[in-house]
Amino acid sequence: MIRYFLFILLVLAGHSSIAQSSIYVRVNLAGYQNNDPKEALVFSNAAIKRSAFYVVDDSTGQRVFKGVMQRSKAPRYGKFEFYYALDFSVFNQSGRYHL
Repeated sequence: MIRYFLFILLVLAGHSSIAQSSIYVRVNLAGYQNNDPKEALVFSNAAIKRSAFYVVDDSTGQRVFKGVMQRSKAPRYGKFEFYYALDFSVFNQSGRYHL
């Protein structure tokens, strides 16, 4: 049986607390199987004050999942000082979504 994939497309809006610094998000662009772990990573040179993130249904524009961004305890890597994890593993509905 072929499992449906949960496709995550990246949509990232600016936020006033990070207006002077770029932020980057890494996400699996091929998608996630419904019951697999799902996590995106956020990198920035400035702290990000907003902690909530949402998974949004592409077809309706409705928020279908709300998560809390967690500061990573990993040591500094490359040029970025701040790392955050966006874990949405508990969300397991098939479809097309974006963060």
